[in-house]
Amino acid sequence: MWYLITGLICVFLIWNNNKERNASITKYAIISIIWPPLGYGLWQAEKPLINDEKRYGGKGWNVLKWFAIIHTIMCVVWGFYGMFLGAKVASESGSDAGKVGAAIGTGLGIMMIMLVWFFGVVGSLILGLIVKKPVVEEATK
Repeated sequence: MWYLITGLICVFLIWNNNKERNASITKYAIISIIWPPLGYGLWQAEKPLINDEKRYGGKGWNVLKWFAIIHTIMCVVWGFYGMFLGAKVASESGSDAGKVGAAIGTGLGIMMIMLVWFFGVVGSLILGLIVKKPVVEEATK
């Protein structure tokens, strides 16, 4: 699952870079393989702007904003994946005790994912609001 998410983000970075940008994306792809929300956030904060694109809030705000967005998407995917695996384990269990254990374990796992999501998003948004600047960057023609 991790490889699928990181692969999709790297493919999107390469595809987005080929739209008139001509920027070096090697470091963003490597960072995205290690930690996808950070690599994509850095790309969004530092990419060359084209045509009528605008970027608000400065580099720190953009990195943390995109970190929160990608982190949320990843946690939702992990949550659904965990629920499907828990349902699979429960259906393969032969006894009622095994089904109850699978349900409890799935619930605890989903709670852990929700905690990771909550603290990641709230922490990044608080830091982002602290470092946000009243700056508007516009594309040069």
